[in-house]
Amino acid sequence: MEVLWVRIGLPPCEGLESVGDFYREMGECAYRFACERLLPYAEKCFDEDTDERKRFHFAPICYHLDARVRYEDERLLSVFLEVSLFRKDRKKETRSFSDAQVWLRNSELLLSPREALRVYWGREIGEKCYKPKGKILLTERGAMEEREGKWQLLVPPS
Repeated sequence: MEVLWVRIGLPPCEGLESVGDFYREMGECAYRFACERLLPYAEKCFDEDTDERKRFHFAPICYHLDARVRYEDERLLSVFLEVSLFRKDRKKETRSFSDAQVWLRNSELLLSPREALRVYWGREIGEKCYKPKGKILLTERGAMEEREGKWQLLVPPS
């Protein structure tokens, strides 16, 4: 009987060894978490289920970690990360978390949201730039900022 479904999707980071190592380690930690914490919990849920039909109707716990490249050019790499945990029959009760990272390709450094915008918009280091209050994600449509759980497109300052 399946009691736990785990899906881990990591971004391809060809030519970016440190970035690839970062996401590979993240995937390994997610897998260890699933094996060491979620699997015993899922087995306990199955054992405590009093429904006699549970062998045929038990809804497994689903754990997904998905990291995707949303924007890439010769200077920057922007990755959107989403983690979700839910019971297959109760998707409305999903617990989820999202994050975004922007990497400088030539040095493979993780940039702060402000520095990511500065590089993306072509600003000089000392030049005045927008000060983000949330996470930054770069996409083909432009720079987006997460505020109160919603992603909003940013307009570069003139």
